[in-house]
Amino acid sequence: MAKPRFNLKSKEEKDSNIFLVYSYPNEARKRFRYSVGCSVPVALWNDREQRVRSSRQFPQYSEINAILSDLAQNAEKIYLIFRSQGKDLSIEQFKIELDKIYGKHTTEPVDDKITFEKFCSQFIQERIGNPDYSRGSIVVYKNCVKHTQSFAALSRRQLDFLDFDYAFFADFTNYLFTKNFSKNYIHKIVSTLKTILREADKREISPALKYKSDWVQVSREEPAKIYLTEEELDKIAALDLSTNARLDRVRDLFLLGCFTGLRYSDYRSLKLENLVIKNGRQYIDILTQKTRQRVVIPLRKIVVDMLQKYNGVPPQGITNQKANEYLKELGTLSGLDQAILVTSFRGGKRIDQIFKKYQLITTHTARRSFASNAFKAGVPVKSIMQLTGHKTEKEFYKYIRLSGEEHAELIAENPFFK
Repeated sequence: MAKPRFNLKSKEEKDSNIFLVYSYPNEARKRFRYSVGCSVPVALWNDREQRVRSSRQFPQYSEINAILSDLAQNAEKIYLIFRSQGKDLSIEQFKIELDKIYGKHTTEPVDDKITFEKFCSQFIQERIGNPDYSRGSIVVYKNCVKHTQSFAALSRRQLDFLDFDYAFFADFTNYLFTKNFSKNYIHKIVSTLKTILREADKREISPALKYKSDWVQVSREEPAKIYLTEEELDKIAALDLSTNARLDRVRDLFLLGCFTGLRYSDYRSLKLENLVIKNGRQYIDILTQKTRQRVVIPLRKIVVDMLQKYNGVPPQGITNQKANEYLKELGTLSGLDQAILVTSFRGGKRIDQIFKKYQLITTHTARRSFASNAFKAGVPVKSIMQLTGHKTEKEFYKYIRLSGEEHAELIAENPFFK
């Protein structure tokens, strides 16, 4: 009897979804294909063994291989049970049986009868409560579906997978521009829609869907991303806020972010158990909320002294919106009034505006300040990435906000320029 096999959907991409393929006797004489629900780097796939090669760069290999072995065993078991009962095991029934084992509890086959709207609902529901997807990501998915439905309502039709092509994306993008949304927001909505459709394509939900990655691309503009130098941070740290508890706490929280590189969602919710001492040195040890990565960050003296001010317990944060409001007050008090030109696009029109530097300070400025100042200080890029949790240098360098003059000063000390 033929054994279940595992194939990659495509070897032309960097990563590919894995499918179980089982050629077993059935009345329809069809092969059974079942999405494993995870993807792997194509370069690490072993065709002969039908497993993922071991690699330090992809530590999930052992977990995925265990899933494949379990799935193959269950597929064979289902077939043998039906054969022993003298029953024909249809492709549709096979899927239902496997779905039951893996907690999907599908009551009817997932096929081309599933509408785009139903799939979107399923797509979002699968991610609600999943720790790998933040609450913000769920909101983006819902907004994407809402805008897509509003666009479809203009033509009084219900979207089907057959409707998605280059022309649709061109029209949909133009529609979003008429709503006076920012270019970056439109980029997010269009990219999210592509993510949903790509997932539907991976699962082979509808033969009518022919997903193509080059469907209208909306470029993303770089927003005004500033960082604060060590000297500017010293000005904020030196402020006498003894009579203003509100700004004092926000200042300390912000400096905590500037000297650790954590996201606001992480540094505003630090707990005593996140503070550890190793070999006489104090560290923050935390599992980040957004990426679920564990990072260990050595603390500078200014942070250690600040924690003592709160009896060793990190100050508790406030809402991101309120923190951003108060940070602009801190910037004003610190004299951070350098003029900065900001260019943006809204409704397809270019807008040039001059802002004072303090007007552009947000909680995320802390993370960029950490990365930029560590880079200027000569800390190896790979080491900084370990602390910030960035997986690629391309993403990391987006956080380095040095000016042309600062880059020139940095390389002037290189022996090449002596």
